[in-house]
Formats: sequence, structure tokens, C-alpha cells
Amino acid sequence: MGNPYVLPGRKEGDSVKELKTTWRAIRRKAGLEEVRLHDMRHTFASIAAGAGASLYVIGKLLGHRNPATTQRYAHLANDPMRSVGQQVADSLAAALTPKAPEAR
Repeated sequence: MGNPYVLPGRKEGDSVKELKTTWRAIRRKAGLEEVRLHDMRHTFASIAAGAGASLYVIGKLLGHRNPATTQRYAHLANDPMRSVGQQVADSLAAALTPKAPEAR
């Protein structure tokens, strides 16, 4: 059936117990020696926020127990807020723009 974990452990059906060595090998193979796990988590949160996910959902996906931990990612939500703000502004502008009389 296979191992359900992205990073399988040495025993069948088990996950990696010590990530440091595994992460080092992954970075070396990928040519990303300077990338930290925190960078990956931050990028994940950025993409989720950019897709409009709430901080609550992002926190759950990252495994944060305390919502305050996820609030450090609050600045990431600026793009979705800007996008929604622009959509509202565009809708208001369209609603307030006089319509040309219909040709008969």
C-alpha cells in the first residue's frame, strides 16, 4: 500500500523522526542549499493568503495551536485585501457611470 507520509521514515508506515538530516539532503539534491524550512512555511502562507485563505485556515494548515502565531503572517493578506478593494471600487464605478441611451 505504501507509506502515507511525504517524508517517509525508515520503518514501513512511519514518518521521518529527525528532519534536519533529511532536509539537508533534499536541499542539496534540489540545489537549494540556502533555503530554510521557515522559508518554505512562509512561502506556503504567502500563497495561501494570496489565494484569499483566512489566517484561521492558514494557521490550521501550518499546525499553529495559537492564533497569535499565525497573526505574524497578517501582512501577507494585503494582496487579497487590495484585490477585493479594487473589485468593489470597479463595481461601484460601473454602477455610478451613466449609461448611454440604447439605440432603437
